[in-house]
Amino acid sequence: MEKITIQELPKVISTVDLKVTESMFWLYLPIKMAGNRTVRLPEQLKQFKPILEATVFDHSVLDPKTFFNNYIYITAKHMLVNPDFWGNRGGAHCDGFLTNDINWIWYDENPTLFNSGKFEVTPDHTKSLKEFEEQWNYKNEVTYPVKTILELNPNVVHKVSPVSRYFMRTFVKISMSTEKYNLIGNSHNYLFDYNWEMFDRSEVRNNPIYGELKQSDYVPADIA
Repeated sequence: MEKITIQELPKVISTVDLKVTESMFWLYLPIKMAGNRTVRLPEQLKQFKPILEATVFDHSVLDPKTFFNNYIYITAKHMLVNPDFWGNRGGAHCDGFLTNDINWIWYDENPTLFNSGKFEVTPDHTKSLKEFEEQWNYKNEVTYPVKTILELNPNVVHKVSPVSRYFMRTFVKISMSTEKYNLIGNSHNYLFDYNWEMFDRSEVRNNPIYGELKQSDYVPADIA
């Protein structure tokens, strides 16, 4: 299988100053369905509207047609991390590898590690993980200031920074995809009426975070 070359860094969007005080763990919660413009955000997550306003609601960042055609998901974590639990699985990877998904991330502590080096990897979810890790050059590591919104396309290689102390960390990710993120364990948004078939979660990090690739046939009829 012919290898592909990946060498990209995230795009800096803006800086947003937020302070979260409530422990939480929301994982890929759908807040907008494909084929509709309605956004439904649970009350606890409305504090992250400034991040949405700087990304998916900003026409200079995301055009209206793309917004309409995609699902939008939010991951929001405010929890204790420590040397034994970093808050995310370790290892170099790309979010949405081999897809057209886009992700925006924001954190208030412990910046994500990126890499400016060139990666030659197999277009395979499992093999690429090993190749990313083997080719990771620590001299090429790049970080960005905390509270910066970063846009990641599927070719941005990154990994979680090691944690050496105990502290509360906030991490927010806005994900955009034409596909359902329908893995068991993902958060359910009860502000929408939907019943997706859910699939087992794989331990492989680069695997698509949805189960089977299915275009949704669900289009909400009401407007929130």
